[in-house]
Amino acid sequence: MAAAKTRDRILEAALRLFNEDGLPAVSTHRIAAELGISPGNLHYHFRSKRLIVGWLFRRYEDRLAPCLAAAASARLRTGPCRVSRYARPRVCAAATARCSPAVGPVCSALLTGAEPTGVPG
Repeated sequence: MAAAKTRDRILEAALRLFNEDGLPAVSTHRIAAELGISPGNLHYHFRSKRLIVGWLFRRYEDRLAPCLAAAASARLRTGPCRVSRYARPRVCAAATARCSPAVGPVCSALLTGAEPTGVPG
C-alpha cells in the first residue's frame, strides 16, 4: 500500500514540476528532493525520468479514454454535436458527463469542435 502511495506522490510531484519548469529542467534527483525522499527510493519506483513521463502519459490516456469513447458515440449518433440547437446541449452534456473532470475541457472541445480551454497540465 505504501509503495502505491509513494508512486502516486512521485507522479504528482513530477507532473507539477514538469509543468512549472519544463521537462528538461527537472531531474529525478530534483523530484526526490521535492518529495523529501532519497533518489534511491525514487529509482526503486521509476528507474528513469523517461518511465515517469511514460506513466504520466498512460495515466492521462486512461482518463481521456472514456471521453474519446463518448465523443465517438455522440458523433455517430448526431454528428459533431452540431445537430439542432435543442438536441446539442443534451447530447454533448451527457457525453461530457462520462469524462473525467481532469479532461473535461478536452472532452468538450472534442464534442463541439471548439478549442480546449483550461486544460490541465
